Amino acid sequence: MEKKTIVHLITGLGGGGAEQMVLKLGMEAQKLDVDTLVVSISNINTLEQKFKDAKVPHCFLGITSVFKVFKGLRELKKRLSDENELVLHCHMFHALMIGLVFQLFYRKLPIVFTLHNTTVERKYRAFLLGFSKIFRKADILFSKSGAQWFLKNSIVIPNGLDISNFEVSKEVRLKQNFDQTFHFLFLGSLTEQKNPLSLVNFASDLLENGISNFVIDVVGDGQMRTQLEEKITNANHQNNIKLHGFSNKVIDFLKSSHCLIMPSHWEGMPVVILEAGAARLPIISTPVGSIPDIVSNDKGYLAELKSFSKTMQKVVEDYSTALKKSDIFYSHVVDNYSIQEVFKKHLELYHSV
Repeated sequence: MEKKTIVHLITGLGGGGAEQMVLKLGMEAQKLDVDTLVVSISNINTLEQKFKDAKVPHCFLGITSVFKVFKGLRELKKRLSDENELVLHCHMFHALMIGLVFQLFYRKLPIVFTLHNTTVERKYRAFLLGFSKIFRKADILFSKSGAQWFLKNSIVIPNGLDISNFEVSKEVRLKQNFDQTFHFLFLGSLTEQKNPLSLVNFASDLLENGISNFVIDVVGDGQMRTQLEEKITNANHQNNIKLHGFSNKVIDFLKSSHCLIMPSHWEGMPVVILEAGAARLPIISTPVGSIPDIVSNDKGYLAELKSFSKTMQKVVEDYSTALKKSDIFYSHVVDNYSIQEVFKKHLELYHSV
């Protein structure tokens, strides 16, 4: 195969699942000596140190407003001027739009696109995605249920992870002291999509039903943090909901918690679900995005928001069943979602376009 350079174009290096996935793809590329460059449209740099530590080449275009678009694209053109065989992998809507402008005005490149979601809330975005299909070579879905009319030549490649980083043995999980405080883990950005305000309602429901020895650990940050803090204070739930902010110790939280909760309004294929699976951590999630394709009822708990707190109570009261489900899910993750296999599928697609 002719050697290519893979350029990952993404909105920023924030702490979200898409950014984490790009980091993992970059790390696998380093291991296999595949030339890769990660390009952040904005100056968001939450994960930059991790890219540095992994020695994944990356840069920032500094496009913080419409007026800086062409200045940023000229910088991208300069960075790519010495590269001949290129594939541009655009991640999420804004990166695709920037990639299309780059293709139109500066250099024609084969474009691969990952939406990283199964829902497009704004109709104009769906129209633009549909209109621009002619300029893309392929779109990546996380599962068949993610198929949409505005996506083109879709190929299913799930998210993946390095399972060895998260593994917790079955024996360790069984030896956890469940007489101590039960720790639920909310791991994600504090945004409308992730629905963090619902945590206060869940805590109220649990307390009203006699479940008091629990903590919801909230690991992540975002624009809804102040609103969440106020709601926690108003409900007097400071002892039951702890805000930890953004953390580089996600693995520690996964290994020490009792259950991951994901009450999202919408999702793509969240990597944290796979990370929890690798850590044998029981999961409760709303059935949104590609999650039902991954977590069936024998592998975890799918719950609508109206019954979410009841499911949390069920897990506390019958944790042995939750552990049996998590053990089945662990085997499923090991067999299907290793980052090594996922990267190979990406590489095959890059060469095919």
